[in-house]
Amino acid sequence: MFNFQAGIDNNFIGEGNRSMLLSDYAVPAPFAQIRTKFWRLEYVMLYQFYREQVKSQWKNKYAASHYLSINATKWLNMGFFETVIFQPKDTTLNRGFDAEYLNPIMFYRPQEYSMGSSDNIILGFQISAKYKGHTVYAQAILDEFSLSELRKKTQWWGNKYGGQFGIKGRFQNRIGDFFYRTEFNTARPYTYSHSLLIQNYGNQGYALANPYGGSFAEILGELKWQKANWYIKFFANYFLKGFDMEDGLSYGGDIYQSYNNRPYEYYNKIGQGFGNNGARIILSAAYKLDTSTNLQVFLENHIRTNNYLKEPDYYFIIGIRSCLWNDYRNY
Repeated sequence: MFNFQAGIDNNFIGEGNRSMLLSDYAVPAPFAQIRTKFWRLEYVMLYQFYREQVKSQWKNKYAASHYLSINATKWLNMGFFETVIFQPKDTTLNRGFDAEYLNPIMFYRPQEYSMGSSDNIILGFQISAKYKGHTVYAQAILDEFSLSELRKKTQWWGNKYGGQFGIKGRFQNRIGDFFYRTEFNTARPYTYSHSLLIQNYGNQGYALANPYGGSFAEILGELKWQKANWYIKFFANYFLKGFDMEDGLSYGGDIYQSYNNRPYEYYNKIGQGFGNNGARIILSAAYKLDTSTNLQVFLENHIRTNNYLKEPDYYFIIGIRSCLWNDYRNY
């Protein structure tokens, strides 16, 4: 069975609140997708059309991705991901959406080498195991690495990788339906970045994977309660994030800064540069007014604190909304 889609939207891969492979935090973009299912396999070919603003001018960049999902058993799923980010035009060539990357069953890394290009290749792996109403899941992302440098434990800047581990589940009792999640995410400095911003793993200034970009570690938790048309949700996270200092150098946290402008070759650590750690807490309640349109009246309490703030920041929201898409104001 084949499914064809095209439009302007985001795509999400994974079981988590965040995704280290492909998330839906960034600006929606034009895409074309072919999804096929056979036996225990599901294969996705995704072509996306991004752009960035460079010196007050918009420049296009493209992405081609493959994702293979395998239901090894009724309770175990594994997924393999690869994507290439490339620019359609440089100083020597105007290639448009490269036909080489339209091939639905090739591996991008050998293809990139055969073309002699400097395109940005990212590889990923996902695994999830389900038991009754509970799921344990994990992701690993590999941007670049050197095995010899890993063995030496030099924390070389070019060893760019990240990961995710989490557990979530649902259960019911007489007072309602509950959902819980605990999740850990991390990425080393310079992960998802590139020498050129039109080849990094972002779109219009936003990261395509985890919203924190690179050089971060985060732990988050969620608890939701629902009964009839009433909802209550609690969310909290704690993070460590490395930001650039005012010396004009890139310390690996901002994926829109060139990794060529780095201060160190070795001993790069998560949170380097200006290390900012903080927390965010969101407590919200809602009542569904109309089921067909998902119209809700809601109230929210937001508390956040970090090294930038002299005291915790609090604000209160009350209103009416129709939840037509995911709401991610939690970072």
